[in-house]
Amino acid sequence: MSIKDIIVQVIVPAVSFVLLIVILIYAILKRAQSNIKEENIKVKKIEESIPNIDTSIIYKEMDLSKIKDADNIKKTLFAMYKEVIKAYTTFDKKTLEKLTSKTLYNNYLELIDVLDKNDEAEVIKNITTNDIRILSIKKTKTTCTIKFYLNINCYNYKIDRKTKTTMRGFDDRKINQELLIFLVKKEDECVINKIVKVGQKTLEREKKNGKKK
Repeated sequence: MSIKDIIVQVIVPAVSFVLLIVILIYAILKRAQSNIKEENIKVKKIEESIPNIDTSIIYKEMDLSKIKDADNIKKTLFAMYKEVIKAYTTFDKKTLEKLTSKTLYNNYLELIDVLDKNDEAEVIKNITTNDIRILSIKKTKTTCTIKFYLNINCYNYKIDRKTKTTMRGFDDRKINQELLIFLVKKEDECVINKIVKVGQKTLEREKKNGKKK
């Protein structure tokens, strides 16, 4: 077989195959980028349609004068909340089960299952607190339920677990969230029973040395 025949029968088909693969990968990436752009536009439109109302005025803190260590109670709640979020975003089911009620734990399992099937992960990081208030404390013979208002800033978006590409949300700006959190203490057990989002808005992109905080 001559060199010309080898080039025609072996090298040319191989090069053509490689080029075809490259073209397919490029087409897939372009389509993914287009879908991400469309999704972000939809998210932005939805957020812009929500009135920018300060709901914090609705949630008035109770009288704490007779409550010992109120500040420590708040710090404990915020630390627990961050641990729950960390466990959820890292698929740490053991920690989730320890820190949450059965109902909330099952809710997180459903969210994790959906993310796992889509080969995605939800990123929630750089959580900082703006305000935390104890709204009420209800006691029964066996339990004590404390209702909190929590106002936080954080990054929150979803990524492809393989490529780390942002699929939904914004990775270049934080969001502000307002939450109602219910903490239940029963004997030696203390768990977060419910987390309800009562407000959310996207903040402006941070411009400090071109890096995200």
